[in-house]
Amino acid sequence: MTTTVLVPVRDGREGRDRLEIMTALVSSPSFDPVFRSEIVEIPPDHPVYRWVCLVTDCERPRMGRGDLCGAHETAWRQLRAERSRADFLRTADPVGHGEELRERRCRLCPGRPARQLTLELCHHHQFSWYHHRDRHGDAADFDTWLAKQRPRPGYGHCKAVVCPDLAESPLGLCYRHHRRYLREGGPGGAALPTQWGNRYERVGLPVPVAYDNKSDFRWWCARTAPVSRPGQVNLRSLHPLLRAEIQWGLSIQARGSGRRWELTQIQGLADYCREHGLHSLTDLAADSLDPEKEKSLLSTAGRDASYLARTLIDLLTPLYVTPKQTREQGYLNTEHFGRRLNNRSPRMDLTSISQRWLRDLAWDHFAAILRSPSCPRSGHTFDGTRRACTELSAFLEVRVSAYGLSSPVAYG
Repeated sequence: MTTTVLVPVRDGREGRDRLEIMTALVSSPSFDPVFRSEIVEIPPDHPVYRWVCLVTDCERPRMGRGDLCGAHETAWRQLRAERSRADFLRTADPVGHGEELRERRCRLCPGRPARQLTLELCHHHQFSWYHHRDRHGDAADFDTWLAKQRPRPGYGHCKAVVCPDLAESPLGLCYRHHRRYLREGGPGGAALPTQWGNRYERVGLPVPVAYDNKSDFRWWCARTAPVSRPGQVNLRSLHPLLRAEIQWGLSIQARGSGRRWELTQIQGLADYCREHGLHSLTDLAADSLDPEKEKSLLSTAGRDASYLARTLIDLLTPLYVTPKQTREQGYLNTEHFGRRLNNRSPRMDLTSISQRWLRDLAWDHFAAILRSPSCPRSGHTFDGTRRACTELSAFLEVRVSAYGLSSPVAYG
């Protein structure tokens, strides 16, 4: 049976030591500053985490695991029998930006988000312009109307703790969190008066907000997840150690090794950890996730969430566990020796060797090979030796049973 490598931590000495390690790594000059913020903003054409459509000048996010946005993916499927993919990418026309890639502010009101993205107007000025256009018809000139408008005060930032966007109304929620709040039944019953814009705001009166239970509304604002945006990983409200672990994992993966990580799944993993109050990725368990925990994780972060969590834990293991501790626990981590075997996990399990003395001999032998300048790149050498040691261990166990000895150490 495999022994757990990393134990969960809280705020004891071990947790503080790990936080110091991760803080030093994230603050080091070699760490990519792109991943150092609470809200990680990935450039659209990032070599590893690229999230924008592959067609030149197309600003829309790619769809799913593909390299094209929805519009270009549809066009490619219709033309794939007639032309090559390279030719399609070279000649396809961009389809413009997608909606809600990033929050944009009203061109007149710096404190309000734009609801009309083409004109960049907030909700108030959008309908003011529509009203002016309906009254004057073709004679309505946008620039002339714009010059006569005055900015309106904003409503502050969204009350959802994890959200960096501006509130769209006196209710205190951004547009997307407001939609989610209504979909989830409106906990606390927060609501604005009907026609609040005309009845209160237009005449300069403060807009009252009614609540059935204000505590429930605040609880929802504190617990709701961030809205998903392409190219963004929101790590707000995570425990500092957990946030640093994800930031460091993103930076290591950005070096381009291994399977591509999807940003939506990284965000889903962060949301799961936030929702369950985890202090570290090691709280997910090192070797395997509990079936119920894994099912919940999959529903939150996607089908590859377990793989992503285990990969991050594998990356953290050499930082948190010393070679001496791995020897005690019955496994070896190749990264402690600066090695990563081709297509292999860095963890080399030796617990199938039941005799401690034999397991320690195998560990010492493997460590010597890994320290050697002629260390092989593949794992076949290690597989053969480990298999031989496991078979010898089983043979000794049988012999112990056959002769009625109390301990296999007698054969040491």
